[in-house]
Amino acid sequence: MQQRSLFSLVILLTVLVTAISAIDSSSIQVGGIYKMELYTGDLLEGIIESKTDTSLIIDCAGKPYTFNFSLISRYTMLSAPKPKMTKKTTKSSGPQVLTFLELLHRGQSVDTIIVQITSGTKFKGVVSAIDTETVQLNVTGSVIPISKDIITTITTHVAKKKKPKVTKSVPMGPFDSIYVNNSETGEYGQKLPPLLTIGTIISDSPESIKVRTLNNLVQEIERRNISQIRRHSADEYQRNIATYAKPLFCRGQMILIDLPPGQDTRPFFKVCIDKYEYPNKKDQMPQRNVSFKEAQTLCKQQGKRLCTVEEWQWACSGLENYPYPYGFNLQKETCNREGIKRPEPSGARYKCVGKFGVYDMVGNMFEWVVGKQGEPYLMGGPLSKCQTISPGLSGTAKPQVGLRCCASN
Repeated sequence: MQQRSLFSLVILLTVLVTAISAIDSSSIQVGGIYKMELYTGDLLEGIIESKTDTSLIIDCAGKPYTFNFSLISRYTMLSAPKPKMTKKTTKSSGPQVLTFLELLHRGQSVDTIIVQITSGTKFKGVVSAIDTETVQLNVTGSVIPISKDIITTITTHVAKKKKPKVTKSVPMGPFDSIYVNNSETGEYGQKLPPLLTIGTIISDSPESIKVRTLNNLVQEIERRNISQIRRHSADEYQRNIATYAKPLFCRGQMILIDLPPGQDTRPFFKVCIDKYEYPNKKDQMPQRNVSFKEAQTLCKQQGKRLCTVEEWQWACSGLENYPYPYGFNLQKETCNREGIKRPEPSGARYKCVGKFGVYDMVGNMFEWVVGKQGEPYLMGGPLSKCQTISPGLSGTAKPQVGLRCCASN
């Protein structure tokens, strides 16, 4: 009898915990702008297009995502939905008032707007580009940057004649994901999760990156504000084919990274990479305090080279784009998260390995990699993810920095 009562109590507690942790989907309003954090670790921000009893569709700057409510860990309404307008009210209704946040999400989908600033001056034009701080307005051919801080009102301009509908082509993926540090804080002063920008990276420098968003707007984001970059786009595809499509044999203690697996005619990447951090020997301490030029020389002496940013990231995250070599979720004890203070021998943690068999890509040491223009970057490191890219600045040696070599045709 006592065992049965205990079992009933366990069942009751399970039901109560499930009920407490469940998201109240009824309060999510279609048409509202929301910031949603998923249990997968992703952060989405956009307009709720539609929802059912079990799932919803959120439009993130032109890119729709569909998922069940069970994936939502928490959410915040950023802007309430606008009232729906019928055919009768459309004819007699005046211009709509927009917040800066609504304009940021709608971008070029808004035809003509009127922006009034604190001095009383009004500008009428179309959005040329927009980021979280500034909107660039094309006023009769002249592009005028306007800071968010001096804007008092933003209203839509109602034209007398209806413009013919223009069918916009839907951009095709894959796209890059950039997570930007959130300057706002929560109700109790806690730091909020980063904001997500989705698009294609069109330029990349140690100071900033430029992204063409799904609304065809160009945003420039300073690197100091970026917490994470996930690269999915495959630019210069024909060049990649010419570089990576040839057969490749990897020497001892190197691993073949072949993506997509076994496809020689249209690969993303095909490269050999060291199984362990330099000197690429199991149970030996990785070499530290190496400059960028010294790292290039050490690889060249072995008939190899430093890995590119893209090669290193694909070797770490694979086709699934894992944030960690071992999967989507952080496992704090799997890799050495105290590598800056206490580095460990290569392969000391046998679970800190990716699907290809490469060890210690996250944790232990930072590693030198090469950008598209030959500039130095750092990847890996104790608290990084597979997609984390840090500027190498002058390429000077640091105690926590080592290297790993690659080889290709």
